[in-house]
Amino acid sequence: RSATWTSWSTNWRKVERWKKYCVQNELAHISASDRRSSSRADGRVMGMVRVRHYLNDRLLEHGGHVGYYVRRSERGKGYATAALRLAVEHLRNMGVTRVLVTVNPENAASIRVIVANGGASDGQGRDPDSGEVVNRYWIESSA
Repeated sequence: RSATWTSWSTNWRKVERWKKYCVQNELAHISASDRRSSSRADGRVMGMVRVRHYLNDRLLEHGGHVGYYVRRSERGKGYATAALRLAVEHLRNMGVTRVLVTVNPENAASIRVIVANGGASDGQGRDPDSGEVVNRYWIESSA
């Protein structure tokens, strides 16, 4: 199945909630690229990816350079693996040589996506507010 990556639509339901979260968590000043993927056949949003161009102290511990989500009905079709690969390429083109991705330790599917993209484990981080523990992975983008 082919897909196109485009900027988020301003009418997408969760955009306003996401912006509010970013402001509340001091992420609004981080330069980022937001993308969604749509099926060419029906235009349904299959997923989204956020690429943060640089990291502050908070994102270095919990969040990383890349966050992604794939619609439940589209999981297991390779979209997350492709999205992360494209995000790493985007960051490489911006001069970022090491890409940090964090993941819930119980999200085995996402861990497989990260490892398939060359992710090397770097221990765990913790959200300073919620205490949520995440696994940290670095992907070398310069190779």
